[in-house]
Amino acid sequence: MSKSLAFIASLLVAFGCWAADTGAPPAFAETGQRRPILVNAFDDTIPQFVDGDSWQTTLILTNLSTSTAYYRVYFNADNGDVVNFNIVGVGNASSIFGQLGPGQTVELATPGTASTLTQGYASLFNYDRPANDAARVAIPVRMGGMAVFRRRLPGLPDQEAVVPMSASFDRNFTIPFDNRNGFVSGVAIVNNSVANGVVSLTARDNTGAILATDSFPLNFFTKVVYLVKDRYPALAGKAGILQYSISAGGFSGLGLRFNPTGSFTSTHPLTLATQ
Repeated sequence: MSKSLAFIASLLVAFGCWAADTGAPPAFAETGQRRPILVNAFDDTIPQFVDGDSWQTTLILTNLSTSTAYYRVYFNADNGDVVNFNIVGVGNASSIFGQLGPGQTVELATPGTASTLTQGYASLFNYDRPANDAARVAIPVRMGGMAVFRRRLPGLPDQEAVVPMSASFDRNFTIPFDNRNGFVSGVAIVNNSVANGVVSLTARDNTGAILATDSFPLNFFTKVVYLVKDRYPALAGKAGILQYSISAGGFSGLGLRFNPTGSFTSTHPLTLATQ
């Protein structure tokens, strides 16, 4: 081990982040068990989709099945209304449909050149036949997807973050936040179901202590997006987790963590399949 790696390892041990373990791995690792579902049948929502005012989004979809996948992507504004996004090679569109053969991938990108911001979310549907066929029937999602957010500011390098598609029917999830030392966290939450719900929030610090609680309505097809410290001043200068639950239907979400240097990264919601 080099001196630099040894130094880093010693720091990790000192701060309780990592410790050497010479014992055998847990029994479940030896059985070769894997996650039963890698792409959930309802991983179909990108909670944040933006274009303009220095922001650009690229949606990447891949057919993971062994047969042709027919898809349609719908765009909605934060209030649930249909909204048009300018898609490179397509133009302004409120939805885009197509088909992918096994292993094929498509990229749907906004140009990011508009002076004003268009903001909303995107939903993916798979069908048993082409999406423009009136007899189509929606089927479980057979595609993997992710969004790449890019921000371009004059005089600075481009910044990018990637977020995978979220499940639209989660009832509980957790998003880490960090508002310390100039960092800023943001959250986007979408109710992409057909039921109105009430979202409950418990914010905890890294020790598990409760910092704030809240509840607010989130009607079907609508979205809330905010900077954590602006909505909850008690969380300014703090780090921890945001625990969300919804009373009816289901929801999806993502977090964004902004570095004071101007870079940013995304946070996928954390959830247990048993919740």
